[in-house]
Amino acid sequence: MRITHLPVDQHAFLSTLDGKTITDNDLVGLEEDIHSFFREETITVFHFLNETFTIEIARQLKTTQVNKNRPDERRILLVNFSSITLEAQNALLKVLEEPTERTHLIFLIPHSQILLPTIRSRCREIDITIEEDEVVFDHFLSRSFKERLEKTAEILKDRSQISAFFLNLEKEISAERKYIRAPSIDYKKFIDYKRRALSGTPATKYILEELALTLPVVNHS
Repeated sequence: MRITHLPVDQHAFLSTLDGKTITDNDLVGLEEDIHSFFREETITVFHFLNETFTIEIARQLKTTQVNKNRPDERRILLVNFSSITLEAQNALLKVLEEPTERTHLIFLIPHSQILLPTIRSRCREIDITIEEDEVVFDHFLSRSFKERLEKTAEILKDRSQISAFFLNLEKEISAERKYIRAPSIDYKKFIDYKRRALSGTPATKYILEELALTLPVVNHS
């Protein structure tokens, strides 16, 4: 999925997907574009992918908007759902009525009619292109150090793959927590590496090699 622009003066955006079901992997290109729009800023992107949007999700959006790590942080919330209850729509409306500075919500839905007119009126419609066969990097933690370095070398030859690499590595770290001793991964440091690499820093090669050589090798046996 790709996006060509994201106006900073707008709090909420809306894009229809023509009924397509999406996953975290579909958001790789979208997240990459978002980071490129705010290259000089501290950006954090959150994914909310659910079949049905509930009141609890509306509360999560509100909490995520407010609880920032630093005042100048910009937060982007990617919100995908296929249906939404009336009660949840009322809760979502309250979120949109009280926007948080430097925070943007992007709603990715099958068609706009599932939302109340009062919600649609508070969102700017944007075009998002859906791409097929986006790159996925999996099982990085179970690879040997030699294999990891070979993979990072491939990524550096095509820097458009960096966003896909970090998105999938973050998911893998989360999924493999039961096999990894907590102190062995400094998650805050990993997020900082991700932010710096996606901002286009010249140190990207160092960052990738550092991750390849310092992340623990996961053995499920």
